[in-house]
Amino acid sequence: MPETPPSEPRESAPGAGTPSDKRTSASRSRSRKTGAGASSTKGPRSNKKSAAREPLLIGVAYQSKDIALKVVADALRGDILARFQPDLPAIVAALPSEVPSLRIETEETDLLFQLADGSTPHIEFQTTMRVDDLGRFLGYHLAAHARYGKPVTTVIFYGAGITSAPPEFNTSQCVFRPRIVLLGNEDGASVLRELREKVARGETLTRDDQVQLIFLPLMRQEQGLGEILPEAARLSEALPVETREMTVGALLGLAYHRVDAAVITAILKEMGMQSVLEQLLDYRWAQMQEEFRQQKEEEFRQQQEELRQQQEDFMARLTEEKAQVEARLTEEKAQAEARLAEEKAQAEARLAEEKAQAEARLAEEKAQAEAQGQVEGKQASLRTVLQTRFGTIPEMLETRIASAGSDDLDAMMAHAVKVESVESF
Repeated sequence: MPETPPSEPRESAPGAGTPSDKRTSASRSRSRKTGAGASSTKGPRSNKKSAAREPLLIGVAYQSKDIALKVVADALRGDILARFQPDLPAIVAALPSEVPSLRIETEETDLLFQLADGSTPHIEFQTTMRVDDLGRFLGYHLAAHARYGKPVTTVIFYGAGITSAPPEFNTSQCVFRPRIVLLGNEDGASVLRELREKVARGETLTRDDQVQLIFLPLMRQEQGLGEILPEAARLSEALPVETREMTVGALLGLAYHRVDAAVITAILKEMGMQSVLEQLLDYRWAQMQEEFRQQKEEEFRQQQEELRQQQEDFMARLTEEKAQVEARLTEEKAQAEARLAEEKAQAEARLAEEKAQAEARLAEEKAQAEAQGQVEGKQASLRTVLQTRFGTIPEMLETRIASAGSDDLDAMMAHAVKVESVESF
């Protein structure tokens, strides 16, 4: 779309505008869905001087479109691509987007422009690395192409701490290869040293220098941000007057969530940017409210997750205990059946043994009875022979006959029929 001045950030009216009012206004502004360059209640500036001194709203969480269009479209324009992607044509206009949001706290920006060759660069700023990022950017890429009908080039700027990124996203039928800019690999210490030396020589900083100054917090540093930010902010005084406040605001906005708020406050006071400071305080209040809301949502989500996990654990334990009871019952049944089978076998073996013993006893007793009957028969026969031949049997002989066995009785019988008298017998 044609270049238009960004809308003026909301400021408190004279005599009104208590901190509570400003926080409420900021909250309303954050919740209202706005278009690019139209997120405040005031219209575009018509006064060129006031536009040159426009204070930058640091409340990036709820004024992200203003930040993105001011910093990138109005201030940097083609210089950001010239610095990091020099082979692309120059930017000639910023295009409206459904999601042109700059969220400094681990989220992303979507910016669309028109280049001199008619193509559309789609720029993303990332301070985190997530597995679904490229798939989401592919969706934006296709949506931008469908909206404007022009070739689209996606350029992803990764911030501090990210030294590598996946080069492509493959859906098997579509391979998405964005251009990657790893700001975390840029030597921030060298950039700061070059800018310092340039200012020391009395030279005015260029637009390319402004680009490097703004993105300094996302580059690799040898010192902490709390140490380099004050000097970086002071170096902005070598920029043209109309870009200083915007540059400092963008610089601090990119660093805001990585340094103590007192550092930001001290820099703004030193630079005399009180309007930016007020907006920063408004943003901090809105940020605290948003963090509190997110914290409660996260706590609720965690509670729901814990309840779900507890239910799953309970059902798992119940299923496991049921399986254990069933296994125990099955095992006990098998053991009982085995015991019964063993006891039955033992009883049958015992009965068989007792039967065999009884039969053996009966056979033995029968044999004994038969033997005794034979002895008694032989004794009776011997007595009959002796009584027939000799009459009365003497007592001593009777005793001997009663105690004689079968063989003795046979011998006695053979002798009894031969002797002539009982005395000879």
